[in-house]
Amino acid sequence: MKFKPLFIVLLLSLLITTPGIVALAADSSAVAPRADELLKQMGDYLKSAKRFTFTSEAYFEQVLDNGQKLQYNAITNVALQRPDRLRVDSRGDSAYESYYYDGKHITHFNLRENTYASVEAPATIDAANDFLATKYGVIPPLVDLTYQDPYRILIENITTGTYIGLSQVRGTMCYHLAFQQNDIDWQVWIDAGWMRVPRKIVITYKKAASVPQYVTFLSEWDFAPRFPGDLFSFSVPPNAKQVEFVPPEQ
Repeated sequence: MKFKPLFIVLLLSLLITTPGIVALAADSSAVAPRADELLKQMGDYLKSAKRFTFTSEAYFEQVLDNGQKLQYNAITNVALQRPDRLRVDSRGDSAYESYYYDGKHITHFNLRENTYASVEAPATIDAANDFLATKYGVIPPLVDLTYQDPYRILIENITTGTYIGLSQVRGTMCYHLAFQQNDIDWQVWIDAGWMRVPRKIVITYKKAASVPQYVTFLSEWDFAPRFPGDLFSFSVPPNAKQVEFVPPEQ
């Protein structure tokens, strides 16, 4: 049985760059210096961390054929340990799944169907992310924030960038930035305190019918987590059925 892992295209198809695709480099003159500076501060803060965890509370829209919009939600927990450990757990309306990366294999577990797919993967998080996206068209939620240099990934396709000002996100004062790319507009709210972490992200799919949006609130950032020894390793659950990853063209 062939199986294409369940994933939500709206969940941070945001800005991913894959080998073999020529990215549009940011025009530095079109990106306000303050917006570039703050985005780099956020990227450098994440880049400096050896390990971290965070939680995403996401809301995203589906447009029906009649033009009506439906909103769905998902809670995603991300755990990372550089250079070669990553776990992403998503629970919500459209996703009930987990990804495990242990430095040797990527495993996707579909909890609803009790099926899993596993494939050998490169030896770093960056290479494994690119491998999964390029070969199988799979982009786990919020994967851009797990790269070694998030700023490089985020800035690469930007055509314009603006610093909007200070704004509160659920009681936390943040720097509000707005960026444009060819197919999407996106905004990020970066914590104005000592932790330069993203607190909110909004993506507008401006070329899609009825212009759907994706919104996520990021919380519970922990840069000194204690991970159990088996957190990144997948253990086959009782009666789970093994299936296969397949390339997107199939």
